[in-house]
Amino acid sequence: MSLSAKDKATLLFAVVVTFVLVLVFGVGPWVVESYFEASAYEKLTGKEVSTWDAMWVQLRVDCN
Repeated sequence: MSLSAKDKATLLFAVVVTFVLVLVFGVGPWVVESYFEASAYEKLTGKEVSTWDAMWVQLRVDCN
């Protein structure tokens, strides 16, 4: 069974869309959560941190 060029293009499109959806729904919440974590950290400490920092570093605020 051989696929036509149109069928191959449709299949490729479906695979790419599926990959993007998995990426968005899999990684998206982590990025959003990290954004809010960085915003809260900046508000509490006054130190500038990025979303990228919050994604890879555990930000802590000591209340002593």
